[in-house]
This record gives sequence, structure tokens and C-alpha cells, in this order.
Amino acid sequence: MKAGKKGRAQLFKAPETDAPEAEAEPEELPPEVKDSAAAPSPEVKDDVDLDELAHIDEEIVDTRAALKEAAAKAGKALGEWAT
Repeated sequence: MKAGKKGRAQLFKAPETDAPEAEAEPEELPPEVKDSAAAPSPEVKDDVDLDELAHIDEEIVDTRAALKEAAAKAGKALGEWAT
């Protein structure tokens, strides 16, 4: 049984609260995060295999493309389910 448009919109509507909105105070950063900004950069090494880096980079690009495609399919399926 499909819900009407009004019913479907209510399913995804955020709950309303009577609580006043409080101003968010900035959070204190953990010491690890503060210290990491001052950490020295890693040393550059001359014996890096550029072919291996290119292969890893290629895998990253392929993985990102696959994730983007999967997200698009999931979004399409969700849209079809919601209508």
C-alpha cells in the first residue's frame, strides 16, 4: 500500500521541537589534533617506485568511480521506491 504524497512527506519530515535553539559553542580540539598541525612533514624519499605509486593511484581512481556509480544506483532505487 502506497502512502499519499502528504503521508510520504511526513515520513521524512524532521521532528519539530519546542526547545529554543542554543548557540553552539566551539568545541575544544583534542591535543592530538592540535599537535598534528605542528608535526613535521614526512621525509621525501628518493627510492620510491613511481610505477607502484601510479598503480595505487589508478586503483584509487577506479574505486572512486565504482563508489560514485553505486551511489547513483542507490539514489535512483531510493527515488523509485519513494514514488
